[in-house]
Amino acid sequence: LVINAVSSLSGDASYEIDRTGSDWSTCCMLGFRCLKLIVDDFLEELPPPSEDSSVAPRRALLDCCSSFGRSRHDVNTSLTAIGLLWTIADQDADTTSIDRALNKLVLLSSDNRSEVRNCSVNTLYSCVVGRGSSFSNEQ
Repeated sequence: LVINAVSSLSGDASYEIDRTGSDWSTCCMLGFRCLKLIVDDFLEELPPPSEDSSVAPRRALLDCCSSFGRSRHDVNTSLTAIGLLWTIADQDADTTSIDRALNKLVLLSSDNRSEVRNCSVNTLYSCVVGRGSSFSNEQ
């Protein structure tokens, strides 16, 4: 619930709310700091990936990172969110999280901002180099 609330502050256009004002920009930055805190300090507190209860929080974190990656408020926020995507998936041996993170990175690699595109492609490349030997044929 908290992660979904933070995601709604991302500024992602899919939420269909006008967030062009400076107040929304401030909310976006505060929301992103909350997301970063959760990933950096509390990710290990989630149940192990083998438990069914861990799927929803990890999926919500990946979706939230993707929303901030698409956010138009600040390019640096988008770039950091891309790194957080892989941080979450890399700490999770479950192929579902890795697949979801890879799909999000592929989507972000077609962003119209060159910085976001380049960061996404570089992160995808790092993922393949780092974990490619453990990928299945589908991945």
